[in-house]
Amino acid sequence: MANVNVNTPQVHLIGEIKGATNFDSARLFCKFEIKCGYNWTLLAGHDSGETYEEIRDEIGSFALWDHPFDLHYKCKGIRGWPKFKLEVWEADVHGRYSIAGYGIGVVPFEPGQHTIKIKCWRPAPISWWKQMAANLMGVKPELKFKDMTMSGAERFGF
Repeated sequence: MANVNVNTPQVHLIGEIKGATNFDSARLFCKFEIKCGYNWTLLAGHDSGETYEEIRDEIGSFALWDHPFDLHYKCKGIRGWPKFKLEVWEADVHGRYSIAGYGIGVVPFEPGQHTIKIKCWRPAPISWWKQMAANLMGVKPELKFKDMTMSGAERFGF
């Protein structure tokens, strides 16, 4: 671990990505990234990764991942407070992977234990032709520029 001045503000994030619910597919996994502004420096841990693929049974509605994370940041200022950026991916019966949802969750400002529920969304096909392609061939729309899920202010560290 890097040598850190005791007067430097620090944030420790320790927890797990528990799972997902309310998705149609039985096969789900999650890609995640913790995004921060330019005032923040990661001292320890990995700020991105992905869970394993969970295969739910027909009865259950919850995909269980229990993927741990342990991050240690130092910061120069509060601007650019950490946020979780998620992509939930699904596999159809033919093994084709497509995006099931994008989501953003802000790390709470208070110390302590917290449960963060992140609502996910995905783009809808804009024409009946693309809707038919999504239904028949599993080709679902994705964002071309995934950083668009963050607002313009976060892109510049505000």
